[in-house]
Amino acid sequence: MNTTKVSLKIVLPGRVMLSEQECLKNPKESFNNHSMVVTDEEHHKEAIHFNTRKNRTVTQCLNISEEAYKAMTAKASNQKDDMNNCPEWSKARDWFNLSKTQRLVAHLDRISKSIGGLSFTYNVMED
Repeated sequence: MNTTKVSLKIVLPGRVMLSEQECLKNPKESFNNHSMVVTDEEHHKEAIHFNTRKNRTVTQCLNISEEAYKAMTAKASNQKDDMNNCPEWSKARDWFNLSKTQRLVAHLDRISKSIGGLSFTYNVMED
């Protein structure tokens, strides 16, 4: 049976916009600023600036098993043997110099970014 070793909480942008009342309370932090350049038939360029309301954030929790934790943080005694533990998105030389915690954070950051996360926190359970 798989036991949970790491609890990962990822903050994601939600689908529900902030209400107008919430945005008026704190307008500097409640809007996304956008700008785009448009041209007409006569090739005149004009910059248009507009704001959109931000969305509420939601939290997604992921539990990571002990086997996955061991695979993410595995480290061999020498650099040549450690090449087997290096993921394809990292350089073997750089990966060898990372600590267990840094390796775990690198994997968790990739997981968070792959699902569009804004930020993440994690908790490693004791044995």
